[in-house]
Amino acid sequence: MIDAYSADPRAKPTILDLPTRQALHRVGYTKLHHSGLSRWRWCPATVLYDTKKEGVSNSVNMLLGSVLHLAFLYADDCRRELLNKEWWLKLFAEAKANDLARNKCPVEYTFEGRRLLLEDVDRFAFQFTNPDALGDVTLGQLVIRTMDQIKSRGFEVVAVEQYLQYVDGRSRSPVVFGGTLDFKVMNSKGAYGIFDTKSYGLWNAYLKGTSPSKQSFQMEEIQYNPQFRHYAGLNRLVYPKQRIQFYGYVTPTNLVPYKKAGNGYKPGDAKGPVVWLAEALEPRYLDDYQHQLVQWCKSIGTGNFYKAMPTNMGDPECPRCPYFKSCQLDSSVGQSTDLIQTLISAPGNEYAYLNTP
Repeated sequence: MIDAYSADPRAKPTILDLPTRQALHRVGYTKLHHSGLSRWRWCPATVLYDTKKEGVSNSVNMLLGSVLHLAFLYADDCRRELLNKEWWLKLFAEAKANDLARNKCPVEYTFEGRRLLLEDVDRFAFQFTNPDALGDVTLGQLVIRTMDQIKSRGFEVVAVEQYLQYVDGRSRSPVVFGGTLDFKVMNSKGAYGIFDTKSYGLWNAYLKGTSPSKQSFQMEEIQYNPQFRHYAGLNRLVYPKQRIQFYGYVTPTNLVPYKKAGNGYKPGDAKGPVVWLAEALEPRYLDDYQHQLVQWCKSIGTGNFYKAMPTNMGDPECPRCPYFKSCQLDSSVGQSTDLIQTLISAPGNEYAYLNTP
């Protein structure tokens, strides 16, 4: 693996050899993003089903997250327009247009098991201006206060929603490595860092009326997160002179005030810090991640889309997969479906209805 940071910035380091790139072209997997690679590691069969389906279907949470990121991007406008429903509707329109351009096909959004309707979007835009939805704070105020918190910690926001793309093997069987940074920042010493937004529980406040819980992270959770290493490696390929020296999570939900008094806090208090920091591991750990990336790409290139049947702390994840029904009826991919059949045929199983063709 070439150390792109120390390489001549005029050079274009090659990540994958030609046979690997050609193999990826044969299986039709030539745009490599962290989310897709994560799904392949979780269960390769899901990636295969992704390539087979027509069109793109995303949950409403993904659309809401895109709107939030656009609000960060236009934070100065947000200060003026935070109570303007029409401004939020424009962000929804832009988020949809971005999805269309990115996927090169129409994107359908799902909400409560059905297709998202225009009146749903209109309601969300209104709720974003309503302080009662989150407990005496609007979404626009969360955006502004989050940006203020980042700056108060001594960080200059260099870029928001920055899409990084590196074309490997430009002349023969090119493969694209890509990813979007929520924030690229610089500290007072001129060191660059990457921040990722964590909005866990925020959308349930609008969708289900619940209050977001406090979020907290340990340094190791941030340092060893493969998403940060993927983005840091991509950044040093695109910007060889910018060495990413720290990572951070941004948690705007911690600015949603407590509604009731509790142990050590009173109504109106913020739930916790907004920025969670960790130093980036030394470069050899980044090189190690990129070495693993090469091995994953070689495996993908073999057409190895087996069914991993993943679990989370011993709890089978298959029933929660969007392709569960198709997968359990499909014997053409990888391993036996016996485990999946057992999961859904067990007496009293809440997923048994999926056994119906």
